[in-house]
Amino acid sequence: MILNISFIGNGGHAKRIKNVLHRLDISFNEVVFLRDILLSDQKSLIESDIIFITSPNNTHASYLRDLSGIYKGYIYCEKPPVNELKDVDLFDKIDHRKCFFGFNLRYSKIHTILSKYILDFRLGGLVSLKVHVSYPFSIKKEYLSSWKSDITKSPQGVVENLAIHYIDMCIEFLGDISRAWINSINISGNGSAADTANIVFKHSKCGVSNIFSSYATTYQEEIYFPFEGGDVVYNGESFAVYSPRESFDNNGLAIRPKISKEQKLYCDTLYNDSIEKCVQYFIGVVLDKKDFNVSIFNQSRKTIEAMLNVK
Repeated sequence: MILNISFIGNGGHAKRIKNVLHRLDISFNEVVFLRDILLSDQKSLIESDIIFITSPNNTHASYLRDLSGIYKGYIYCEKPPVNELKDVDLFDKIDHRKCFFGFNLRYSKIHTILSKYILDFRLGGLVSLKVHVSYPFSIKKEYLSSWKSDITKSPQGVVENLAIHYIDMCIEFLGDISRAWINSINISGNGSAADTANIVFKHSKCGVSNIFSSYATTYQEEIYFPFEGGDVVYNGESFAVYSPRESFDNNGLAIRPKISKEQKLYCDTLYNDSIEKCVQYFIGVVLDKKDFNVSIFNQSRKTIEAMLNVK
């Protein structure tokens, strides 16, 4: 089957998705999107099988709104679908059966790795989650020419571009958010958008999650998963399991458990693999001519409402 596919936005992420499609041996004709012509006047685009929205964040909502009444094919919209409170109503207008949002970390190896560790080391339930993800993008020349540095195009700054993956992860692992605290600032002085954010969520199931994300501090990627019976730490290069919880010295004092398991997985590999698995899932639904489960759509909505601190 040869698919007719259009890309609204043809930058780096669109190229990554095209590469994934080629690796998956998906045959497709690319339908050219014309930026200066109304979507409703682009017959070939409206009749295409798939539209990928990979344009800057501030354009996603307007494209989704324009397509909602005239397009019957499948949409893959890069996250976030909206980045302002005024557009949250869009979730009530989109057909969840045909619209998919690219929260690719949902499809990463993190899930299968943690599931295996929980069983193998009897870790029990997850009680909290702590994330530190940063790299000094804002001090580079290309940051100032990027829409990510402009508050009018990226009003949530680093939160909507970097932290959003981990907001989604926190909701997936710890449940709905009952209280939220988000503090976003610009510490580099470059651009107008926030380049650093501290986020704290209280979850309705249990526990609290903390996310620090920055485009202005040193490179670091660390995710700390404290379970009832031990800890799992990912440092951007490997996963390490610290167990058992019942670790004591000869005097009966608690000590840091030994590393029971270590598994190499570099962050670039994890990220690229998650994009491939995400696109693969999307294409599978399209080829089978099925609908997307409403639960996937609803989780995306919860993530966006958390990012925007919707009360």
